Amino acid sequence: MLAAFYGFALYYFYDFEVNQALSDSLIFNGLFYGLGLVYWFVVRYNSFDASQLLNLLASHFATAALSIGLAIFLTTTVLKGTMEPDEEYTEFLKDSVAWRAALGVMYYSVTILVYYLIRYYYDLNERMQQQSQLETMLKESELEMLKSQINPHFIFNSLNSISSLTITAPDRARSMVIKLSDFLRYSLGKENDQLNSLEEELNNLLLYLDIEKVRFGDRLKVETDVDEAAMHCTLPNLILQPLFENAVKH
Repeated sequence: MLAAFYGFALYYFYDFEVNQALSDSLIFNGLFYGLGLVYWFVVRYNSFDASQLLNLLASHFATAALSIGLAIFLTTTVLKGTMEPDEEYTEFLKDSVAWRAALGVMYYSVTILVYYLIRYYYDLNERMQQQSQLETMLKESELEMLKSQINPHFIFNSLNSISSLTITAPDRARSMVIKLSDFLRYSLGKENDQLNSLEEELNNLLLYLDIEKVRFGDRLKVETDVDEAAMHCTLPNLILQPLFENAVKH
């Protein structure tokens, strides 16, 4: 689009022939198009850090000066070599150096601005992905911590109760061993990122309470009142366990 507008301006305002306007536009703008691709590396490999600000500005200034000077030199050289000798056009090439340089500065500034916006967009996406990964890891570690927080006293007390029951009530001891085994298998065998239904979680918690009933006897009474529709809701495994443990403890 810029090349088309540039060529039209040379043809309409300077009365150049179509081949002259077209050649000048394509060569000059084509060079900056190619240089514009190289500008990405200046943006990509320069740190936008306050401590490196002077180095960054010097890098951009040097790149702009070298690339604009090179583009003007190549444009003038190629056009002089390819165009038929024309005193008016040759004079135009000399007089146009200043505004070609101004256009070069504009091209450079716009290109660099676009590249910085692209880099900011990608960096922002990368930071968001990293934050999402950290949040996922945090949730997994919290769930893992919940697993590790299964009260060891509960296990020790349960084993002591089983030991006593083996003498006084072997059938109850056997039932308690099965319940304790099922409870631990469910609690320790689930993946951290797994979601379970409320029904599964409650069934496991009722196993826990059944085991505790052996210790507390009639002092521990449990009533359940759960809407049937809620049974299919999903939640992270063991998320309710600390609530029940604290309810029994306090």
